[in-house]
Amino acid sequence: MLNDRINELIKEINATKLAISEYADIDRTSISHISSGKRIPNKHSASVVKLIDGIYRYAKDNDKLNTISEITGVDIALSSDDFKTGITDWLYEDMPAKYVIDKHGDTVTYIYKINVLLDRFNISNAEITEKLNCDPAVISRYRNGGRDVNPASSFSLKLANELWDRVESAKDYSFISKSSGIKKDNLNRDSFQEWFTDYNAPIVVPRDSNTKSILETFTVTATTKQKKLRRSKNFILPAKQVDAPMSYIGNEGLRQAVEQFFATALEKEPRYLCLYSDSSMKWMTEDSQFFTKWQNSMLLLIQKGVKIIIIHNLKRSTPELTNAIIAWLPLYQTGKVEPYYFEHARLSNIFSHSLFINPKGHAITGLQIKGTEENSIYHYLTDTNEISMLCDSYDRMKENAVPLVEHPDSIPEDNDSKTYEYNGINIVITKDAVYLTHNETGVNIGLKHHLLVKSFNEFCEEL
Repeated sequence: MLNDRINELIKEINATKLAISEYADIDRTSISHISSGKRIPNKHSASVVKLIDGIYRYAKDNDKLNTISEITGVDIALSSDDFKTGITDWLYEDMPAKYVIDKHGDTVTYIYKINVLLDRFNISNAEITEKLNCDPAVISRYRNGGRDVNPASSFSLKLANELWDRVESAKDYSFISKSSGIKKDNLNRDSFQEWFTDYNAPIVVPRDSNTKSILETFTVTATTKQKKLRRSKNFILPAKQVDAPMSYIGNEGLRQAVEQFFATALEKEPRYLCLYSDSSMKWMTEDSQFFTKWQNSMLLLIQKGVKIIIIHNLKRSTPELTNAIIAWLPLYQTGKVEPYYFEHARLSNIFSHSLFINPKGHAITGLQIKGTEENSIYHYLTDTNEISMLCDSYDRMKENAVPLVEHPDSIPEDNDSKTYEYNGINIVITKDAVYLTHNETGVNIGLKHHLLVKSFNEFCEEL
């Protein structure tokens, strides 16, 4: 932490906070607040510039520059300005980006752009390291400002291409258009790359619309009385039952397999279905008619008493996560869906999986290279022994998952919880969850995931 490193420097050069405050020409109280961790100034703030200058001048006057060089690894042969820059980089080496980024400079504007987009699409340093085959320490220093980024470098161009792939996968064109100032009609891989690799092209982060979409969907589900559903053309009803194994190709093939899966479930009415997928949601959302049939069929199964157990993949970009929550929220509200997610499991960056099980003798399995879903093979299984083995595997998966949703009798609050009001919805945010209560109907739901907590915190702070 910043304060620990400052204290280490002051101690090793045999200085006092009073002496440093006099050399730095800043109030001793300010140094005390920084050294105690009560205040964490931005790396580019005037107080940090003065503090580093004070430490440098004290060390120089007392023949302690070599000591600083040994502690920080900064070359003693550098000019005074470069030496002080090296000290600052060392102090902030492991600090979060918000303490490092200055949104108004040229280089730092570019770093800010990188951080916003990596956070937007939930891309970790480890994932970028693997995707771009680069040193994780370099990624860390790029993101916290400890190393300059050349926007014309091969790294920047590769990163731009990877980010554009995420934009296309999440269909998040509206956010990119608003953030970059590029009109939607002109937005493509080339225009995105040109904007992303321009040092001075700013990013304007629009107010989070994802959280607003979740709240709007919650209002609809909380105030709409669920109708008794009947079979109709809006439900998935294939012409024939499949009693032998079959293979299906691509997203269209997966939709056909899922139609068959639902038809069998509606016919045999098992006690529960087990679902899991960490594949792209494109197969489900790109065809609006299919998506309507999928959602209605799920509701009909629930009305027939079939419980839905699903393990979600929440290692998705913010837009994909939002779309998943919106798609499932009407089903969560029935109380007949048991949603889980993996809290600590590390998902593969190479492979994706799909596993849908009807314990009464039907299942869909698929293993794909990510990005090749259009040409992937999905297997429809009907062998009872194979289904039994898949059920055992699913139970093992579930043991490592944690609940995503709860319907509490009363909303838990503690000293750290925060309460907000938005369009007739009471929002309580705790450390681990977000609780929504519709004031008129009393319908409530708890969503337990750190990305949702973060998203709601950011949204509510602007209310």
